[in-house]
Amino acid sequence: PAIREVVRSSAIHGGDAMAAMVEARMAMESGLPTDYYSALDEALWFGSREARRIAMTELARFRTVPNILAIMDAAEDDPELRPVAISTLAAIRSDRARFWLAKFLNGDDPGLRDAAATALAAIGGRALDPLKEATASTDPELRAAALRTILPATRPEDLTALYEYLAGFPEDPPELLEAVRERALELEQIADAWNESQSATTD
Repeated sequence: PAIREVVRSSAIHGGDAMAAMVEARMAMESGLPTDYYSALDEALWFGSREARRIAMTELARFRTVPNILAIMDAAEDDPELRPVAISTLAAIRSDRARFWLAKFLNGDDPGLRDAAATALAAIGGRALDPLKEATASTDPELRAAALRTILPATRPEDLTALYEYLAGFPEDPPELLEAVRERALELEQIADAWNESQSATTD
């Protein structure tokens, strides 16, 4: 409780207190203190920049979903925390973060755009939707960032989108176009193999 109070109230020593809390956790042979997650949550809402950064790193380690709102709010309050917030959300892998990440995917900061694209791809599922939309963007850098990250996660049902990209942007970098063609071929082979297995089962 004493450490938590320092994290909550001290802009100077909050980071040191948070580091001490993590060190104490690492020294435990098993389990966690019952209020450890609550302490991390408090650090996100009330802590200094360093305390928040350490809390995010811990949450990424444990993939704690309930703290997503606090992570995003802290990063909105302090833009310096946005890179670590995005990487933390990528580790937690909850698609509840997809709209917030999409804002940076479509933003002007190249570093945050690439990080957000990577996070959305890591989360998968509904979080892939912003990436799919970005593959048709008129912004070539956004288009490239989206395609580089989404290609490994594409499925046979995404073939139409890949072919639409190839038809719509033939002037894009040759290496990017070739990567899309190769992935489309792989997906066609996967689809053909599945169709053949279904036909064999039916016969």
